[in-house]
Amino acid sequence: MNFPTSIDSFTDPTSEEYLGLAGGVGLAALLANQHAALEAIEAKVGADSSAVSSSHDYKLSGVTGTDKAVSKTGIETLTNKTLTSPVINSPTGDVATKTGIETLTNKTITAPILTTPVLGTPDSGILTNCTDLPVAGRTTNHIDSKTSTTTGAQTGSYKVTALTITQTLLNRPIRLTANIDMSQTIDSTNWVPLIYIKEGAAVITAINGGMGNGTSGNTNSVTTSFSIVITPTAASHTYDVYVGLQSGGNFVSSGGYFEISYV
Repeated sequence: MNFPTSIDSFTDPTSEEYLGLAGGVGLAALLANQHAALEAIEAKVGADSSAVSSSHDYKLSGVTGTDKAVSKTGIETLTNKTLTSPVINSPTGDVATKTGIETLTNKTITAPILTTPVLGTPDSGILTNCTDLPVAGRTTNHIDSKTSTTTGAQTGSYKVTALTITQTLLNRPIRLTANIDMSQTIDSTNWVPLIYIKEGAAVITAINGGMGNGTSGNTNSVTTSFSIVITPTAASHTYDVYVGLQSGGNFVSSGGYFEISYV
């Protein structure tokens, strides 16, 4: 027996030959050869649900119902297949390559790692969690600003509500700039206006506006301006402007300006 290594060749007896006689094929040998050939075919084909990996039944166990085996060069549609490390030679149609330049449309990319990308000019985006944003190329460093009008007579330390700014900031230096116009009807020729910037209860900075000079009994005014650079944490911050007098008494804040900008 040569099957399945090669195809066997059997000698069939003729009508003139007698089984078992000289020149004929012995019956026992003939039947043994046929049985051996059938057994070899059955082993090659395999029984139903064969676990013999060399049998056809085992190799084609995934082909069920009206399915056909996938050919090497034919055109078939594969469904629910997992290809491990496939090598695609000469693909046709719209294919994105590893190093080529292509335009992708309506794609969702999860957690991509972009190495020195050229992003052009994005239409939108939130950069709250970004760090080391370059100053160069920005058209403005302005973040926010507020103005106030006359507050009326006040005593002690007064928060100018109109000058409160709340912004989500990056962990990079910012400049706080304030300008307050104050006036007082005084009984002496010298008075000292104060200005504070606070975040909550914490005083970021306080400055006196210098000596306000005037005539006793008259309304006198002074403009207090200053700026300070701080580096906030990357979070939402609320800054308030307070005004007051070092020596107490009544005063009026007749206008003010408060701005936050990146340095």
